[in-house]
Amino acid sequence: MTTPAAGQEGLDPDTDPRVGATVHLLHRRRGWAWTLGGSLVALVAFVAIVKSIWPNATGAVAVIGGVTVILLLALAVVALTAVITDTVRLRRREPSIRAQATSRTSYHPGGTGRPVTTPAPGQQGLDPDTDPRVAATVHLLHRRRGWAWTLGGSLVAFVAFVAILTSLWPNAKGAVAVISGVTVILLLALAVVALTAVITDTVRLRRREPSIRAQATSRMSYHPVAAYPFGTPVRHRTSYVLGWVALAMLPLVTVVILPDQVNAFAYVAGEGKTVTFLPQSVFLDCGRLGCHYWTDGVLQTNPPVRASWPNRVPLGQPFSVRQPVWDGWGSPDLMNGVASGWVIAGGLVMDLATVFVGVGLVHLVRRRLQRRREAASMIATAP
Repeated sequence: MTTPAAGQEGLDPDTDPRVGATVHLLHRRRGWAWTLGGSLVALVAFVAIVKSIWPNATGAVAVIGGVTVILLLALAVVALTAVITDTVRLRRREPSIRAQATSRTSYHPGGTGRPVTTPAPGQQGLDPDTDPRVAATVHLLHRRRGWAWTLGGSLVAFVAFVAILTSLWPNAKGAVAVISGVTVILLLALAVVALTAVITDTVRLRRREPSIRAQATSRMSYHPVAAYPFGTPVRHRTSYVLGWVALAMLPLVTVVILPDQVNAFAYVAGEGKTVTFLPQSVFLDCGRLGCHYWTDGVLQTNPPVRASWPNRVPLGQPFSVRQPVWDGWGSPDLMNGVASGWVIAGGLVMDLATVFVGVGLVHLVRRRLQRRREAASMIATAP
């Protein structure tokens, strides 16, 4: 590295490796600071959600919750250590080097470090097609839009999942309880992350000059927010992937409730044998839709199968029920007229949502393949 002697001119800021290294440190510290803030917000939100939904969590839910808290705390400690280390390294740089590096990153938070020519008073501004400030603002607008779609999708999936879960399994146990708990935590965490990203990008956009925001908005007005979501260009890969992960929860719920749907339709159609159900215990389950009695017992089949009856009945007095045609993923829920109606209605809603996701995925794959064919044909016909 060539260091200028006393009284000599310094190196060009665009080629001085000291300025480039300082710019890299600034960007890295900024990235670790965002990681630190995000991990702390996710930790607080996760703990609050777990305490409100499972105040006395045990078993798999407690293990998953503990591991998640440990990972978030470890990430926060690593990010804090990196921020302190990079801050100490920056303090050791010369003030003039720090000032030049800061000026190369000042045109927008999280920038690339390229120098920006700001027009002097009375002069014409830069060409909007080449002005990096406009390009950076367009990127922020696209990213905020992607996180907004992710936020909306995660909230819709969360509300639908909780409504269906509380109506079909008011006292879920075993694998259903674990899968449901993990799904609720993931959807809420995704909604918190998306909301934080939308607010952050909105604050960043408010700091831009009104003329820059107007030029950026005009460059992306050809596909408004209400456009068909699968036809919107992908500008922020992370939010795009997380949005599809949120939508993928709908087919997962459909698979979980599939045995109950089959048994409900079989009950309405009059299929299945008549077997004896021996009630053994009664419990009161209270959820968002109110309190409801359930009776656990054993179906006297070969082999015996544990099952739940959706009403309160005298214990120790066997009675005849319709045998489920599919025992499902554990102890099945027995059907009567009311229970079968709720299961069929909720199942149809989830089936339609799953079809929507499947059609969107097929449409996405077809567009990808078409673009690849067009690109290959352009390359083949190029001179």
